Amino acid sequence: MSSDLYTLQKLTPLYNEIISELPGLAPDHAKRVIRSSVNRFLERSGTWRATIHPDVNSDGIAPLDPPDCAVICSYRDVRWKDNMDNKPNYYETSTPYELQLVPAPSSFESGNLLVTVLLKMCAPADKIPDYILDTHNEALRATSLTRLLLEPAKPYSDAKLGALYAREANARTMEARDIAERMYGRNEHQWMFPRWA
Repeated sequence: MSSDLYTLQKLTPLYNEIISELPGLAPDHAKRVIRSSVNRFLERSGTWRATIHPDVNSDGIAPLDPPDCAVICSYRDVRWKDNMDNKPNYYETSTPYELQLVPAPSSFESGNLLVTVLLKMCAPADKIPDYILDTHNEALRATSLTRLLLEPAKPYSDAKLGALYAREANARTMEARDIAERMYGRNEHQWMFPRWA
């Protein structure tokens, strides 16, 4: 999804909601745990994606530049257009921000390489796309509460409630992953198949 289709929104409403719900929770600690929990959700669900159109130099190296406030977690898809001369067979990578196409294409036009990446927040950013915060707020809340409630010997610790939130967080994360796969998936044939119970 292009960054011009969404705005980045701070996690402040989520911080405030959770801090008010758990007495004795220090705000700085809450922000660290919530931010880490949101990043874990983003990694597991794959809901924040970007398609990058990198230029490729003569050595076949394609530098990748993620959107502001984001780092690349992993690659989801690497494609090159059929009309490329000497189309690469595969790619190698030693960092998340650079692909080495093998063999290097003999000629390259900008836009022929499409790389879809999964993203998470970079430190110390605390902003994610508004559509994720709006659509998956309950998953983010459950994931954060799980981590906080399962901390030992805190005024807000509650292992039983934490276990309930853990099940909810897992179910909501898997649901978010399924939605992301359907939303971002490529389908050569737009066929509908019956769903069986």
